[in-house]
Amino acid sequence: MNKTSINIAKPAINESFFLFNLTLTSNLVFHVYNSFQYLFKG
Repeated sequence: MNKTSINIAKPAINESFFLFNLTLTSNLVFHVYNSFQYLFKG
């Protein structure tokens, strides 16, 4: 691969990785929040 295609691909990979991390983090936070709600209710 030449340098220009790498430079074009890099931001796209970073963006998808960021979105993946964001989804993972929000799912984790939601799960923890639900667990705490369950603990405090019961």
